[in-house]
Amino acid sequence: MIDWREYSDVGAHFQGIPRMEARMKVPEELFKYTKVGTGKEIISGLSLRATQPDQFNDPFEFLPSRYKKVKPKDVRKMAHSTESLHRYHDVLRAAGKFTDSFKKFKYFMRNSENAAPIIEKATEGIKNRDFLDFVTEFSRHFGVICFTPSPSNILMWSHYADMHRGMAIGFRPELLVKQHGYNWHEVHYSDHRVVLPFQPKSEDEQRRQTNDLISTKAECWDYEEEWRVLARLRELEQVEDTDIFLMPFPPGAITRVIVGFKAGSDCYDAVHDCVRNALGAGVAVQKAELDKECYAVVVPELTDGTAHKPGADCSVQQQSTSNPSPSRTEG
Repeated sequence: MIDWREYSDVGAHFQGIPRMEARMKVPEELFKYTKVGTGKEIISGLSLRATQPDQFNDPFEFLPSRYKKVKPKDVRKMAHSTESLHRYHDVLRAAGKFTDSFKKFKYFMRNSENAAPIIEKATEGIKNRDFLDFVTEFSRHFGVICFTPSPSNILMWSHYADMHRGMAIGFRPELLVKQHGYNWHEVHYSDHRVVLPFQPKSEDEQRRQTNDLISTKAECWDYEEEWRVLARLRELEQVEDTDIFLMPFPPGAITRVIVGFKAGSDCYDAVHDCVRNALGAGVAVQKAELDKECYAVVVPELTDGTAHKPGADCSVQQQSTSNPSPSRTEG
């Protein structure tokens, strides 16, 4: 059995994941919705927080469903790896599923015709404990930074930008992560959690499965249209005496700053001054407005002054605002 927690300890496994995603077309501009105070810290400090998955409010972050059905050939393959046997024996002993010595366990695995169904039943019994341990261990080594391609998403303004009193910061994706060597992961949404194989056939398959795990979320989050960066905490700047880790970025990574339509003039002026002091006069500070006819937030385009809103006319509907507000810890 593959112990998925060991990914957190072997950084080399994750080297392949960004390269697999690199072929995807990343939007030219991505946005971070946030409260004004946090946004000003991002701008003045030129850094973004990478949040550990176990600090998100979504309880399913990086949490798979179960192992695929255990086949006899999988058990035979594992039985010939002493390392795999030791690892699985430790997990079974901790779960109280197999209390005999490793020697007896190895003999059983290599000689019993009933090994596969017994191991499958034992795996079913320990899966949640094992996978929750993985999320905890993974969070000791990696953080996630989340973005979305639209600056006019009503729900994003409501849920993440202080109910339209906050801001959305625009970024150039390539420049944002260039100095770190990270690439982008587009999140996919599904009604079903990721199912892991009991024994991946190769290291490439293991990487693909892990990539699915870190870029799949429940359908109810699809309004976010999320793109995310996976960052190694040891490569980031840790805020002293905290578990907060920051990813620095160059000033040129910010394209513009959009203030919510409910923000007052004092708030707008404070954000404007923050941007000018940190980035100079070359970065636009804009104000979001409500469309006069459609259920839409209107944001001026950078290029020709035309309005940015979802769709060309009022026939394009925003997501229902009846969706529950997630109030997730910012990534």
